Amino acid sequence: MTVVVLDVAGHELDLTEEMDKHGSIRKVNVEENQNAASLSLLAIGGTLCNDAQMINTGDGLFHTLGDPTEGSLVAAAAKMGFWKSTLDPHSRARQNCHLTRNANA
Repeated sequence: MTVVVLDVAGHELDLTEEMDKHGSIRKVNVEENQNAASLSLLAIGGTLCNDAQMINTGDGLFHTLGDPTEGSLVAAAAKMGFWKSTLDPHSRARQNCHLTRNANA
């Protein structure tokens, strides 16, 4: 599942234009969009109000862990430069616990 457009009260940001052919995350320049504040708040709210995580798999690649809908919201926010691990300090701790448990299994 992928978020392709953010739309707040008719103010729209197309996220598909900012993906390369492999679907890797690149920062969307929300400053160029005159509605950056409302779109940023939507992205930040979407990423903080769920349990999904972005997991670094190496070589600059990431995948989501958790519900696909929630993961797509976290990925959309990351495309805009709002990484969950920097917005929510507890998110990073939970991610480290998950990785540690898997390494010990």
